[in-house]
Amino acid sequence: MGNLTSSALGTCFDTDVNRTYKSGQLGFLQTTRKSQRGVSREIARVGDHADSTDAWGLQMACDAAHDDYVRCLAVLPRSNLIVSGGGDSVIRVWSAETGRLLREVENDSLRVFLVREDHNELLAGARDGSITVYDTKSWKVKTAFMDDSGSVFALAEHHYTLISGSDHIAIWTNPEWRPATDPTPGHTGMMEGRPSMGREVIRGQRGAPLPWGGVWRASHVIDEASRSLMVHDGKLYVGAIDRALKVYDLKTLECIETLVHHERCIWSMLVVNQFLVTGSADFTLGVWRFAKEDGEPALQLVASLGDHSGWIVQLLSYGNKLVTACLDGFVRVWDTHGDPVDWRRVKVIEVSENEENEVYSVAAIDNKLVTASSDGAIHVYFDARQQHEQRQSQ
Repeated sequence: MGNLTSSALGTCFDTDVNRTYKSGQLGFLQTTRKSQRGVSREIARVGDHADSTDAWGLQMACDAAHDDYVRCLAVLPRSNLIVSGGGDSVIRVWSAETGRLLREVENDSLRVFLVREDHNELLAGARDGSITVYDTKSWKVKTAFMDDSGSVFALAEHHYTLISGSDHIAIWTNPEWRPATDPTPGHTGMMEGRPSMGREVIRGQRGAPLPWGGVWRASHVIDEASRSLMVHDGKLYVGAIDRALKVYDLKTLECIETLVHHERCIWSMLVVNQFLVTGSADFTLGVWRFAKEDGEPALQLVASLGDHSGWIVQLLSYGNKLVTACLDGFVRVWDTHGDPVDWRRVKVIEVSENEENEVYSVAAIDNKLVTASSDGAIHVYFDARQQHEQRQSQ
């Protein structure tokens, strides 16, 4: 990684601004830059650990990536890009290699991203209920539509449909796709079930999913306020606002199971090593085993993991590790070898010395962890240990 140059958007500096970054590995590092807006718009390099075997040293940082909290991150590995969105109603696109700011796109205050890199698309769910589809080559809007139930907190895709979570769950279809005249066994189009508001069910054509341009509409609505969603093996898993974990059959849209373990709402969920992991506002992780045979409960709780002191708002799978982003200001890395009761925390990353700072999002790209937090900062941590192991195996 070479020396950084000024941002592609020309945000040269007029006034000196001291920046202090913290890492458990590096201690404190300080850089001085100038900006027309008084802030740096580059994720500046503050360390180099290519020859180290220490994991997660702070490599790049920008403590003013956004003018408000940074709620969500996305990565585009093929393009080597980091995308951030937050409370300042701007999406920013960064080079993961140099840290340069490449693009700014205006939107409402962002809540969630969904990447479809095979189709060069990024979907953004916002506080105003809008869902916008961007072309990740031009960063132009392909289409946008509105969920009228408030902020969009979660997005998931299932074949030809988009599922959004807000104060209800909406199933979105595109009427421009050629509808199948008759239901076909094994079809991959719209799920069956009664459509909402008297609208007909539009079935997508069979084959690979298409890019998501055109007009979208909510063909089904489930009256269930949610903060997290996940599709797995023909089922929709919902972190409901009433703290329950609910399982819906995607063919019938019926709730087939309701499980209550967490004391507060589930804000994140992820499949890790064939287990479903849930992160809650009760500061704990739940680890669930999927049903192995017909007639068994859809999920069975096998472990509950603590060690957090804030809401667990995002989960990330990184190799054989589970990474958690928490509102207590820390990112934790867990070794997920073996039985879930034996999973152990192997690393804690303190993102800021400010005790009031909250980590909202975490992403991984090319041996790096990227974090986004409530103070508007983006930090990039380098996994030198993994790179060292890869070199040793070559």
